[in-house]
Amino acid sequence: MAGNNGAKIDSWLHGGKLSHATLLCGYAAGEAAETAAAMLLCERTEACGVCRGCLLRANGTHPDLHIISAEKSIKIEVIRQLQEALSKMPQHGQHVVRIDGADLMTPQAQNALLKTLEEPPDNTYFLLTGNEAGLLPTVCSRCSIVRFGDQPPDFGGLLGEARELLALIISGDKGASLRYAAHKGDMGALLECQAILIRDAIAAQLKVQPVMGGYNAKSLDINTMERIIELLTKAKARIRSNANAALTADWLCIQLAREIKR
Repeated sequence: MAGNNGAKIDSWLHGGKLSHATLLCGYAAGEAAETAAAMLLCERTEACGVCRGCLLRANGTHPDLHIISAEKSIKIEVIRQLQEALSKMPQHGQHVVRIDGADLMTPQAQNALLKTLEEPPDNTYFLLTGNEAGLLPTVCSRCSIVRFGDQPPDFGGLLGEARELLALIISGDKGASLRYAAHKGDMGALLECQAILIRDAIAAQLKVQPVMGGYNAKSLDINTMERIIELLTKAKARIRSNANAALTADWLCIQLAREIKR
C-alpha cells in the first residue's frame, strides 16, 4: 500500500484485537474492509490465499461472509435477513459482515442493525464503510471508527502507467506481466492505483462520485470489476510480504485474463 493511508490500514489491522464493529471512513475504507475480511476468514496466516477459508472467500462462496451493498438504499428487510443468518452458528469459526455504503441504510434499517450491534452474536465481526454524517449517532457510538484521508495518495507518474496496463490486460496483451515486473519497488503502489481506477469504473457505471476523476471500462461488468479488485489486492499483499515481483506479475496476469474471459 502506498501513502499514509496504506500505513494506517496496516497499523489498524496489526495494532491489536479488532473491535466487534468497525466503521471505516474515507477513500481507503473499501480496501481496508476487504483486507480485514480476508484476514479474519483465513485459516492459516494473514490472507494466505490457499487455505479453505481464502479459497471460499475468493470464489464468493464462503458461508460465513455476509456482504451487503446497494446502489440507492439498504432497507430494513435486508438487515432482518442478515440477523436471521447471524442467528445460526458459523460454519468455519466466525461470521464476518461487510456493509458497504452503510450510510445508505434507511433509518429503520439502522435502528434494526443497532439492536444487533448492542448485543452482538458471539464470533461475529462487523465491517462498515461509509460517511459518518449519514449514520445515526447511536450506530456510530457502537463502532470503533477508523478514518482515512478523503483523497488518494499522489501516485505521480504511475497513474498513466496504471491506465495503460489496464488497457493491455483488457485487450488480452500477453506483455503485461513484464510491465508489472519492471516496477519491482513500486509495484505495490501501481496495484493500489489500478484498484482505485477500477473502483472509478464501477462508480461510472453506478453514476456516483469517482475517486480519481473518472475511469471507464465499459467492456466489463461490475461483478467482473469487483473480482479484479480482489485480485489486485491479493497481488499487493504478496508484494508487501516480499514475494518475487516477476512471479507475482505472472500469477496476476493469468488470473486477470481468466476473469476477463469469463
